[in-house]
Amino acid sequence: SLFGPKVHWIPCARWVADGPFYTSSGVSAGTDLSLVLLREIFGSDLADATARQAEYPWDLADDGTSDPFSHTIPKQTWGQVILTRVQKAVASSVFCFGFALGYKMQITQNLV
Repeated sequence: SLFGPKVHWIPCARWVADGPFYTSSGVSAGTDLSLVLLREIFGSDLADATARQAEYPWDLADDGTSDPFSHTIPKQTWGQVILTRVQKAVASSVFCFGFALGYKMQITQNLV
């Protein structure tokens, strides 16, 4: 995929758990994922009580497969895909070149 050869992108997932890796698609999806982690570690009762205490509407059976907002994200055009790849290549080259010269380099913001 665009994100790397080992990445299997799931466009409509709200959150994904893959072995030790967990990721969410946004802020409220992150809240859902937090509740899912509570459910997995401490059980459904605690996760449900936490959601109710926070006055957060959450489906206890949430499996992360459906994000109601995924259709609002515009698809990347081929030009944007190419530009993203060029930006990643340039950032990688600059970092590697600086490292080879012995400069201390630190990425302070996400460029892509």
